[in-house]
Amino acid sequence: MDSPATRLKRGFIANHKRMVTQLEPTSLLSSFLSEGLITLEEYQLLQKELIPSRMTDKLLVMLHRKGILDSKVYDKSLDIFREAGSLEGQYLEDLVSEILEASRDDATDSLRFDYRRSLVLEERHNAALRANEDIITASLRVEDVLPELVSSGVIAPEENSLVRGEPLDSLKAKRLISILYQRGSRGFSKFVEALLNSEGQEQLGRLLMDEEGVGPEVEDEERFVSEVLKRGHVPPRQPVYVERAETIAKIRNELRKLKDTDGWLVLHGMAGFGKTILAAEAVRDARLLREVFHPGGVHWLTVGQLTNARGELDKANLLTKIQNLIVRLDKGGHRPPNLEAATDYLQKVISEQHPYSLLILDDVWSPEVAEVFSVRCRTMVTTRNALVASSVQSPNIYSVSVSDGFSDEEGKILLAQWVKRTVSELPGEAETIIKYCRGSPMAIALIGAILRKNPKVARWKAITQKLMESYSHISALHVTPRVNEWNYQHPTLNASIQLSEESLSDGLLELFQSLVVFDYDTLVPSPALETIWGQDIFEVEDNMAELVGQSLAQNANPGKERQDDSCLLYTIHDIIVDYLRDKLPQEKQRQLHNMVVERYRLKSEGDFSSLEDDDYVYQKLLYHVGRAGRFDLLGELLSSLRWIVSSVQHANANTLLAYYKDLAEEVPELWKDEVTQFRLFVSGHMDVLAEHPRREEVVQLALLLPDSSEVFKQARTMAASDRKRSWFTWSNKVSEAEKYALKLRLHRSGVKHCCYSRDGSEVLSCSEDGDVKLWDAATGIVRSEFKGHKDIVNCCDLSSSGKLVLSCSEDYTVKVWAARKKTLLLSFKHKSGVQCCAFSPDETLVLSADIDTHIYLWETKTGKVRSRWLHGVPLSPVTPEGKESENERPFLVPVRSPSGGWGVMCCAFAPDGKQVVTAAQAGSVRLWDLEGNAMHSFDGHHAEVKSVSFSRDSKLLLTSSLDETARVWDVPSGKCLKTFKQSCQILSAALSPDASRLITGDVHGSVKVWFVERALLLQELPVHNDFVNCVRYSPNGRNILSAADDGIVKILSAEADTVEPAPSRASYRRRFWSTFVREEDAYHPLVLCFDDREGKLKVLYRKDAAVVVPAAPTLPSAAVRTWVVSEDSTRVLVGYCRGQIQMLSLERCTDVRRAGEWNMGEVWSVSQAHEGKVLKCYFSADVSMVVTCGDDRKHKTWSAKEGHPLASVDGWDIGVRLCVFFQDSIRLASAHERNITIWSGRTGETKRTLEGIVQSNKHSILSINLSQDDSRLVASATSGLVMVWSTVNGAQLFQSKVTAFMECARSSALSPDGTLAAAGYDDGSLRIFNISTGVEVHQRNSSSYWMVDVAFSPDGREIVTLCDSIQWWGTDGSHLKTVLLKGTFGKFVQFSPDFKTFVTIDNAGRLYLLSSLQVD
Repeated sequence: MDSPATRLKRGFIANHKRMVTQLEPTSLLSSFLSEGLITLEEYQLLQKELIPSRMTDKLLVMLHRKGILDSKVYDKSLDIFREAGSLEGQYLEDLVSEILEASRDDATDSLRFDYRRSLVLEERHNAALRANEDIITASLRVEDVLPELVSSGVIAPEENSLVRGEPLDSLKAKRLISILYQRGSRGFSKFVEALLNSEGQEQLGRLLMDEEGVGPEVEDEERFVSEVLKRGHVPPRQPVYVERAETIAKIRNELRKLKDTDGWLVLHGMAGFGKTILAAEAVRDARLLREVFHPGGVHWLTVGQLTNARGELDKANLLTKIQNLIVRLDKGGHRPPNLEAATDYLQKVISEQHPYSLLILDDVWSPEVAEVFSVRCRTMVTTRNALVASSVQSPNIYSVSVSDGFSDEEGKILLAQWVKRTVSELPGEAETIIKYCRGSPMAIALIGAILRKNPKVARWKAITQKLMESYSHISALHVTPRVNEWNYQHPTLNASIQLSEESLSDGLLELFQSLVVFDYDTLVPSPALETIWGQDIFEVEDNMAELVGQSLAQNANPGKERQDDSCLLYTIHDIIVDYLRDKLPQEKQRQLHNMVVERYRLKSEGDFSSLEDDDYVYQKLLYHVGRAGRFDLLGELLSSLRWIVSSVQHANANTLLAYYKDLAEEVPELWKDEVTQFRLFVSGHMDVLAEHPRREEVVQLALLLPDSSEVFKQARTMAASDRKRSWFTWSNKVSEAEKYALKLRLHRSGVKHCCYSRDGSEVLSCSEDGDVKLWDAATGIVRSEFKGHKDIVNCCDLSSSGKLVLSCSEDYTVKVWAARKKTLLLSFKHKSGVQCCAFSPDETLVLSADIDTHIYLWETKTGKVRSRWLHGVPLSPVTPEGKESENERPFLVPVRSPSGGWGVMCCAFAPDGKQVVTAAQAGSVRLWDLEGNAMHSFDGHHAEVKSVSFSRDSKLLLTSSLDETARVWDVPSGKCLKTFKQSCQILSAALSPDASRLITGDVHGSVKVWFVERALLLQELPVHNDFVNCVRYSPNGRNILSAADDGIVKILSAEADTVEPAPSRASYRRRFWSTFVREEDAYHPLVLCFDDREGKLKVLYRKDAAVVVPAAPTLPSAAVRTWVVSEDSTRVLVGYCRGQIQMLSLERCTDVRRAGEWNMGEVWSVSQAHEGKVLKCYFSADVSMVVTCGDDRKHKTWSAKEGHPLASVDGWDIGVRLCVFFQDSIRLASAHERNITIWSGRTGETKRTLEGIVQSNKHSILSINLSQDDSRLVASATSGLVMVWSTVNGAQLFQSKVTAFMECARSSALSPDGTLAAAGYDDGSLRIFNISTGVEVHQRNSSSYWMVDVAFSPDGREIVTLCDSIQWWGTDGSHLKTVLLKGTFGKFVQFSPDFKTFVTIDNAGRLYLLSSLQVD
């Protein structure tokens, strides 16, 4: 039985997600600090985390790490929760109960597990609900079944109210079904029982009882099969078909093995042996479909060769195929932006929406492709490679070989069908033809198609002679050099295709040969051929029908004929493509590619971007341009914003980026600079472009670039041609574009570590999501993915040869992988979470270290331990065999290592392979030989060391620490040579290849570039919106790689050889205040903000922030906490952390020599306005009064002119969050935790209290706002509730509906006329309410980020919101505009009276002055 401490730890782990979503960590941090569970540095680090859930998550990680060393951590934490529960409310008491419940002994755990398992919806029940969801929604009478579901405990009373509260029957049914998905198989059974007991709804119950053996009642079995296969895009049966009963029976028998489990069936054989036809025919069986794959059905996807010009896997094309499959399967129509997200989403869609289905992958060439489709479902593949599933992680892999092809008898039957005779009527030459076709159905079909047109005896003899001659030619090639490789490999098919060509008319032969322009495995739509051939659609279909009839092409449509306005799709077998490429001269092929380009040019009248999407041109036009050698046109297209806009709308952004990589070098010098600008634009915004944005979104994104950029210039031209839309420029943007070579979101959560391959062509990264990925440094396309860790992966490394991948995790393991095969080679086990790992330079050894301070050096191939020691003291010796000696002391976990450090956080091998370095949490850094003998230490850091790395010559060591320094050391002596001091904690650092520069990544999301010799900061790059966990120089020193907790990985260009500091970008706090000064018929923003870089309060003026008012004269030795500027822009009020307040004047200079400048000076100050921090301050409308809010829980009003106190209100039990003045400049409304008070600023008298919005201790008010005439007040709360009151009589006018699924309502606003209310929620949604009717008018989702601010335009026609972007909406819910922020989110957005200039600051400290674009 586990110890009490271990069981309590298990309770914490079991409730981790609950704590992350429910805890309010801010109020608990001080308790953890006072109890010694976290240090002051950790406390400060946590306070910088803006999102409560992330703060809680990081706090829990800290506690788990400390719990390894001290088991009392969990007991103390539980005591803090108990104590806080009496203050914070019932939810903490419930949390304590849940933790204790999860901490009970194993027997109880087992019972609880069985209970929870009963809440899991079995696959067959899930499938029945999914398959019949539309029918249930349309016909279910919810009121008839709810009472029975409530009485049986399936539906809770509050859920019953939610369901009944929906306005429409269909919505009630949808709500009920969404609940049933969470109630497991017991809930499903009760629902079916309720249906059977309800008069008139028995049929629905029987419909859901399919798993009991009722099954679908289909009168026409042939129609049932046809509908299932057509819906799944399975190719139709060919007009000429021979039953291969024995092989099909084998396939069906193997498929039946997949009835109750996931698995793979591999159908393998030579090219042209009919694998595709066999796969389609095997599932053309009603009994198989019903018994094994109902109700999921089958889903067909033609995969193909998928290689690019360099012979590598074309992952962009593969992504497109998966996206198209998802669009077919997913009811939501989602298109994941990258290959990893697509794979994960495909698994989700199949498991949730199509369980029991069969996924058929036709023509898979490589194990690498097969692995991408390893999504835990039933899968059948056709392939030429019998080992294609070797890397698929499935315990059930079956195979059927079709390597024998047709038997002689089957061949005769097929040939007889083609020539429309019986077998007995075939001439004697038929046997010879079958013999030389060697069982290939494709070869027989090709010859049969020829003979059907000309069945004369002479023709039979001529074909026989031709086949015999082809084999004589191949026999000669056995002893002579292979002049023609393709002919050697495919003699029968070569001869058959040649014979087919000879039977074509001259016109059709020319069309057939033009098919050489198509790449392997390309779906060719008939509209594309209409353009390329210059024919109408009916001529195209007639000509293709003849080629299909000759087996020289295939119809790829699920049905045989075009329906309505749909187009026919064709494929050209890769054997045919190879034949044509081998036969036609290169110049002829170039001319044909040029013909394709010219036909599209004529159709577009020279503007390719205006072409209507035909499902081909935007995917493949650049391919044809390159093959045609039209490199000037290539440069023109790759530097055209119009082409980029059309491409990302209709094709895949990864495909476009791949073209930049593959073809950019072919562009003439004249275009190279512009092509580079556009490549950086595409690569730097892949996270946006991959989502298929609308035209206006891409143009607006480009308008945020510097004016000198060619991308901006083209965007401006496009915007000028669309005057109906509003466009914005970033008036104060930096003069140079951020030089991203690549910006990617490859992982689902924070990226912990990354490194370059030795040649810099690849990057390895690992993440909190447990995945490790190897990807192309130029395109971001993932080449390999390594899954197997069960927890956060802290570190990863790539061997010097690039053949091995190393990763370590909090799951106690270190794993070695084969980089190309993606297979696990070795797993090494620690006894606690492993924090770091590294390969030796010769990749024969691995160094790894854990949170318990244990360091291991072990052999890569065997896992045999060479040496091991503690960070500071060696453990008992290891025998030559790698085993512990018998008299070794117990493997104890020390509370602290003898060196004074806690867990080892980072380690590194010296490039010479002779020594290693490790660093610990307490700041100790030590150098060791390979036997674990300490050489010396590097003393100087006094907080956790986050990274260590050597220079290339092993003479220098670089370290970075949470003590806000990075240090360069002399390795032989241990002496510190240089110290690089920052104003924030440093999480990572790296030296340039020549050691002349270093880079650091910090908690503010910045990457800083330093000149090592002078310890001089050269440049600060605010590239991330969260902790930068890792930075690296590329091996050639030209690029910088960074990875952060925001899940983004970026590659940006390193600066040139300057050693002078670049101008530092100001970094402002998100809190700001702005007013707008009317000047020259325009409004100019005057922004009051705090520059963290200089530690000063600043006033910025005009749209470009060009006029900067000298820094405000703040009080000596006082930290600024809050500030506000008056509406008339004449006064500034500043509040300080020590309770002072200060009034400053702000006025224009009257001196003509300083025209346009402003002066600022002190008017008055109060030294002890509050006891503690001044949290908020506000001006009245007439600037006669100010109010200040302190953390002493007092509100005080002051005379704005003299600073005399007017009133002080205290006694409120909980601190005030928000305050707003009425227009009369006397009354104020203040929001507390539970209510809103209206009071007099002159006397402090309470006028009215507005209650009801907060109904439990668990929730609080988040926003308040007044209507334009002050008659109404709106507020929102963490419960998701929005309420409106009359300020005249206190009557409640409106209350929104709240459901159990509701997110926090973080922001709210009233329209100018007070008839509408708008609220922004933490799920990124905007809800608009009609106050008079109480109806929610519209709901729109804008983002996955919190909607932190919402406001109506002055005329009430538009709404502006702020999250990770500024968005504009109509009051009817229509989306009007989006401007993406470079950071994650701001705090609020303010705008000019004419609604043309907008101001905000994002979480990375960037100031945005957005101005309406002025076009001529």
